Amino acid sequence: MERFIEEATKNLGEDPWKVLGKRVVVWLEKDALAELVYGVVRAYYVPLGVSRGYSSWTFIHDNLDIIRTNLEVKVLYLGDHDPSGIDIERFTGEAMRYFDVDFELERIALTYEQVLSYNLLPNPAKKADPRAKEYIQRYGDKCWELDALEPTLLQNVVKEAIQSEIDPRILNAVVERNHEARRKAREELRRKLGVQ
Repeated sequence: MERFIEEATKNLGEDPWKVLGKRVVVWLEKDALAELVYGVVRAYYVPLGVSRGYSSWTFIHDNLDIIRTNLEVKVLYLGDHDPSGIDIERFTGEAMRYFDVDFELERIALTYEQVLSYNLLPNPAKKADPRAKEYIQRYGDKCWELDALEPTLLQNVVKEAIQSEIDPRILNAVVERNHEARRKAREELRRKLGVQ
C-alpha cells in the first residue's frame, strides 16, 4: 500500500518553470547516459529527451508537446563531438522552421573547449560520414564521444547549465510547497485507505 501511495503522489505539485515563464529541456544523444543525466534533471523539474544518435525528424516531432508552448524554451544539448553530433545545430534549425516552433538550442557538452580542457581521448573521424569533410577542416581528423567525460563532471555540466537558467529562490519555494502538498496527499490517502 505504501508503494501505491508513493506512486500516486510523487508527481503532485507545481512546475517552477511556469512561474519563471520559461521551459528548459535537456536533449541527450546517448541512451547509455540517460540514467546518469536523469539523476540531475529530475531535481530541477527538467524533461529529458534521448535521441539515440543523430536526432531524427520523429524525435523532434515527438518532443513538440514539450517545446511548443507559450513559454520561452531553451534546449540544452549533450552529444558527441563528431561530424553528426556537431551538425545537430543545423539540423535542429531546419526542424524548427519545418515544425514552426521557436526555441533556443545550446550545446553544453561535448564542446571543443571541454575536449581541450580535459585532454579527452580521441577517436578517428569517420571519413565515410557525409558531414566529415567540413568537420575535419574545422577540427582535424579526430573526434570525441560524450562518454569520454567523467560521469561526475558530466553531471556537473548539466547541473550548472540548468542552475544558470533558474532563480534558486523560486525553485526552493516551489520544492517546499510541493513537498508539503505531497505529504498532505499521502496522509489523506492513508486515511481514506485505512493505512496507519
